[in-house]
Formats: sequence, structure tokens, C-alpha cells
Amino acid sequence: AQTAGPRKAPAGQPTTTAKPSAKPQAAASSPEFDQLLKAATDARQAERWDEAIGLYAKLVKLKPDYVEGHWYQGTAYYTQDDFPRCKEAFRKVISLAPKNGAAYAFLGLCEFGLKEYDRSLQHLLQSRIHGIGDVPDLGGVARYHAAILMSRMEQFEQALETLGEFAGEGNDNPRVIE
Repeated sequence: AQTAGPRKAPAGQPTTTAKPSAKPQAAASSPEFDQLLKAATDARQAERWDEAIGLYAKLVKLKPDYVEGHWYQGTAYYTQDDFPRCKEAFRKVISLAPKNGAAYAFLGLCEFGLKEYDRSLQHLLQSRIHGIGDVPDLGGVARYHAAILMSRMEQFEQALETLGEFAGEGNDNPRVIE
């Protein structure tokens, strides 16, 4: 089975700037928090990942239950292929928002990148149960990697069924066909 890194999926890369599927929390209304949030958002939108990571770290230090802060920190780590830190960020998102399917998908993709295949498949399948929300590219990437792992674990019928969903959508990407 092919074991390409998570960012090389056929259905397109997940959008790392998408919002978490959990309902946004009201941010702490301190001037310091608001300034940091604006700076972090600006850094993220400008793809200054190291700066964004540092600013989101300050935000979650001020408000540890700030789901979006952990989310955006995780997606920045994912963009940099820093899978160990990405994994920890999404574990935190899941602990705060346990039904966030998109967070399970990112967690599974990070675990795939770390070659933790059993856990990866478990979390990728969990993402399907909870749904991806408004991150459609992520759903395809997660599904593709789940199919790779099913095939790797000799769950061929499930893998074929999962890959068949791409055909049903008209996705004729050569990597899916392979």
C-alpha cells in the first residue's frame, strides 16, 4: 500500500485556514486577548506560520479552553508537517470539543504522518462518524488515507468500498484509481 504523507492526497489538501467545526466560543474580552487574536489571525492569513503558532500559544495560555486557538495552532503545525505538535494540538481540540469530526480527521492525518497507522485509522473513521463540517477537502483527504490504511491492514473490501465513493463523486484522480 502506498504511504505518501498526508499532504499528498488525491482529493486535494485540506484547507488549513478553515474554522473548527465546533461552535466558536466567545473569546475573552480583554484588550490583550483581542490584540493577540487580531495579530494571530493576520499572521495565519498571511501564512506566517511560526508567528501564528506563537501568537495562538499566547492566546491559549490566556484562555486554555479556547478551541479555535488550539485548532489554528494545529493547522499551522500541519502545514509545516510538524506532526508531533499537530497531534497534540488536535488532541486538545478533541478534549474540548469531543464531537469535532474535522479535528479527528486532522489528528488521524498527523498520526498517519507519524506512521501510527492503527490510531490513524481509528481517528480517520471517527471523523466520518462525527462529520467534517465545513471542511470538504479534508473529508476527501481523510477518506483516501483511511482507504490506504484499510488496504494496508488487509481490509480490502472496506478499502475498495471507501475508494469507490470517489468514483461515485466522479473523482477520477489517478492516485485513487491506482
